[in-house]
Order: sequence, then structure tokens, then C-alpha cells
Amino acid sequence: MIEKLVAFGCSWTFGDELDNPELAEFKEDSKYWDMNAEYRVAHSYPGLIAKHYNLEVENLAFPGASLNSIRDTLIWYIANNDISNTMFLLGLTEAWRCSWNNSAHERDFNDPEWNTHIHSSWLLHNDCIYDESWKETFRNYVDNQVDDTLRWRNLNETLMLFDGVSARFQIPVIQFNMLEVIENSIPVPTYAWPLEEMRNYIQTQAGRAAFAPGRHPNEKGHEIISKRLIDYIDSAKLLEC
Repeated sequence: MIEKLVAFGCSWTFGDELDNPELAEFKEDSKYWDMNAEYRVAHSYPGLIAKHYNLEVENLAFPGASLNSIRDTLIWYIANNDISNTMFLLGLTEAWRCSWNNSAHERDFNDPEWNTHIHSSWLLHNDCIYDESWKETFRNYVDNQVDDTLRWRNLNETLMLFDGVSARFQIPVIQFNMLEVIENSIPVPTYAWPLEEMRNYIQTQAGRAAFAPGRHPNEKGHEIISKRLIDYIDSAKLLEC
């Protein structure tokens, strides 16, 4: 019997911009991340789905995550947990993103144990805390490596890894495009709506009202995602014994 839901993805699955209004005065506090965690997880689509099915939830998504860091996190989780009673959700992020494992980098006090990556998404910001050498590494990588073939391969490596985990451990897994569509992906049974992008779906359902100022889904947006996934879970009978 499935007892736990574990989610993977980037900031859209993490629940960026899901801020508890009762904590507004603490937004600049260094402990706000921890203070807001319960609200954020509960109002993210993984939390809403878990509540619907009365499941425990772990949200292992992280802002800026790439598909390769997500694969690393999945492997870490399997190596450190019994997953026999677990369902995995993966909101696939953009396949051009890349990450470098760097266990020696300075980590925030509240970084989760599995988070040892420097993500290319962070390196795009002018206020990035990492030195110029990391930005140069990213520029060289993009100039010499990133093309449609690499993006296609990056997506399919992820699809096949999560699908293989589902088949090997006989547990339900759902993967779906959160931010982009890459055509001609390898068909795997755990990949829902391969030619659709969830970001566009939210837009068609509620327009700007479903997004926070920083363009992440707000509470309404996460509710829309959760309802669509709940319908999928029920129609596919993924949680039936």
C-alpha cells in the first residue's frame, strides 16, 4: 500500500513564492526559509495531492534544479530510504539546465543533505554568490555542449531512469512536462501528457490569476496542477492495491 508521496523538480514543484501571509513581517529574516516550509509544502501541488490521498509527503524539489541534479537526488533517495510504499512525482524542468556536483561548496545552514549542486540557473543572476570561474564554466558549457541533441538526451535519460525505478520496484511514478515540450521523446508508460506543458495548462485554466509576481504558480496555480494529477492518478488507478 502506498503511504508516501515524494516529489522531484525545480522551483515550480518546490513551491517558490508560496508565502504564508501570516509570516509577511519575517520575509527578510534568515530563518524565513524554515519558518515558511510547512506552509509552502502543504500548499504545493505535491502537498495538496498527498492531503487528498492521506499520504505522507516529501518535497525534494529545489529552486534552480536541473534534470541531472534531479537524477542525482533520486539515486540518493533510493540509496537511503525504503521506497516500497512510495509514489514518485516528477515535474520535469528545462532540459538545457545543467548542474555540477560540488560537495565542498559553501552550503547554507538549511540546505538539505542531498543538495550538493551548483546549478546553472543560479549562475544567470547578477547577484549570484559564486565566483566568476563558475560563470565561465557555464558559458563554456553552453557554447560547446548545449544543443537540441543534448537536450533530447538529457530528457530521455531522466524519463528512462524514473520509469526504470517504477518497473524495478513496482511503484507508481508520474513524470510530466512542467516548463517545456521536447518532441519525439522515447515513450515510457510513466510519462503523462508528453506533448503538453503544465505551465500553459495553468494559463489556459486561470490566466494571470494563477501566478505569483515572480511568475511561479501561486496557491491557485498549484491547486490546478494538483487537480489535474489527481484526475490522472484516479483514471490510471495508480493507487489501487
